[in-house]
Parts: sequence; structure tokens; C-alpha cells
Amino acid sequence: MTETTARGGEWRIAETGKRCVGCRVPFAFEQSFFSQLEVDSTDDVITLNRKDWCESCWTESEAPSIFWKTRRPAADGSESHVDLAALNQLFLGLIEDTRPEIETLRYVVALILQRKRLLKAVRTAGTARGDLVVKDPRDLEKRLRLPSPDLSEESLENLKEQLGNILG
Repeated sequence: MTETTARGGEWRIAETGKRCVGCRVPFAFEQSFFSQLEVDSTDDVITLNRKDWCESCWTESEAPSIFWKTRRPAADGSESHVDLAALNQLFLGLIEDTRPEIETLRYVVALILQRKRLLKAVRTAGTARGDLVVKDPRDLEKRLRLPSPDLSEESLENLKEQLGNILG
């Protein structure tokens, strides 16, 4: 299990798990497994708990609301990439979360999905500077307004990189 915390907008993200939390067997390169994300917050601290499960230990009937299937990348030394299906699943799990401290995470995930053309931006007059208005991926006739968090461009890029480490 890996844990990520944020205090006052600063995120600390541990490296992703390399073994199943159930049987403790290490994941082989190119092996598929399931990841789940639990979001906890107390005061101004957000904690993201990621647990990685091998296919044998994973029980879909007990699956949490935010989970995805991914695989451990090959050890070829190539540049890391983000699992877009996992990122999309994370966004869907965060849409209904109304906690203010989740807004930054949801906003950055939406920016990444928009950049990868998995989330469609809608131009609307009268929105606040920096707010995102996107088509709701669950119902394309609806729109979602995602308020812009109070972060610098550098902080957003840093958070994006760290999300890549979580979802990697």
C-alpha cells in the first residue's frame, strides 16, 4: 500500500506498490493487477491510499468505488507513462466527492484528461478565470464546472507528475 498526503497544497507521494497487498507476492513485469484508491481527509490533510491486488486476491464484489486494472510496465528503462484508463476511473470516482480539499485533485486530473482528449472542454461565457467547464463523461448532455484551485502553474505541473507516480 502506498500513501499520499497533502498539507496546505503540498503533496507527498510515495512510490507505487510493487507487490500484492493480499498475498505479498511481487508483481512481474507486464503483469496485470488491480489498484484501488481510498481518499481520506482530516482538517487540511488529504490522504490517498493506494492498494494493489493481484488478480487472484482481487474480489470484485468487495471493490471500492475507485479502482482500475493496470499492469506493471516492462523494465526497458523507457519514459514512464500514465495509465489513461486508470486516470479516467479516478476522475469518475472524484466527480461526486464534494469535499473542498478534493477540488484540486479533481481539477488536475481533469486537466490531464482534457490534454489527452479524453475529456471534452466546453466554452461558456461568464465563467471565472481558470475554471474548467467540461462535458460530463457519464452524460454528455450535461456539463461539469470545476472551479480553478488557487495554485501556481509550477504546483499544478508538480501535482500532475506526482499523479503519474500514483497511477503509473
